[in-house]
Amino acid sequence: MAKNLVINMSKGIILKGIGGFYYVQTAERVVECRARGVFRKKDVKPLPGDMVEIEELSDGTGSVVDIEKRKNSFVRPPIANIDCMVIVAAAKNPNPDSRFIDKMLVICESKNVYPILCFNKCDLADDYKNIADVYRKIGYRVIETSTVENYGIDELKSEIIGKVTAFAGFSGVGKSSIMNELFSSLNLPTGDVSKKLNRGRHTTRHIELFQYDENSYVADTPGFSMLEFFDIELEDLQTYFPEFAHFSPECKFRGCQHLGGKQCAVINAVENGDISAERYQSYLDFYNTIKQDKEKY
Repeated sequence: MAKNLVINMSKGIILKGIGGFYYVQTAERVVECRARGVFRKKDVKPLPGDMVEIEELSDGTGSVVDIEKRKNSFVRPPIANIDCMVIVAAAKNPNPDSRFIDKMLVICESKNVYPILCFNKCDLADDYKNIADVYRKIGYRVIETSTVENYGIDELKSEIIGKVTAFAGFSGVGKSSIMNELFSSLNLPTGDVSKKLNRGRHTTRHIELFQYDENSYVADTPGFSMLEFFDIELEDLQTYFPEFAHFSPECKFRGCQHLGGKQCAVINAVENGDISAERYQSYLDFYNTIKQDKEKY
């Protein structure tokens, strides 16, 4: 049997990894690759979103030989180099979950990911508008969409150009429906919302990047709703609530964690309505969660 020869060296992005095979989009084509054994020795696993160098072999397959430095990476779901995250919430069925939105925003802030809040199914209700306004006031990008009435989709399209974008949200909020609007030929399976749980059934099985144009990719990513605060330090948490920054310098005590006391400017701002009480409660909940996790180890 003739030995496979290296016929070309190429660079590209990993679109997906399944069963030890990595599918790399180069300038010319998608190449099915194996990873070199050196990555196992270094305990490094190639991830969707990784920019890699590959050897293209004479049988049409390839080998991943180098992984470029990552901008960021996630353990669950395993993906790298996310530029933008679209946090999808439904206007209704299921109702918006502010705590989930706040958690994802903190993770985006900590990972240097640009967040967009997408309120979908806006044809069903308008109760969500008060929640959306809280985030607009802070300065977050908010887009309202309806795949039924086909509005907001073009606005969303303009935001993902030139980026690697991940979609996050509970099943049933319409992530796959939105992506099917972005990619008319994609036909991702969508899930009905369970009446018992008021949540959709999971429809996405693995992480895959879909090329939108030459420099734009979109990921349908199961698992982001289960993300936790793995590597966030307690003292850093307040910096991931950008609305605190205007008030925290006025706290009497240096290094104030905004947990209590009349001389805390952040707490005063909450009491005066300048900071959302719901957002502040998220901060307290996350602080306690991170503290408990740190104490376990």
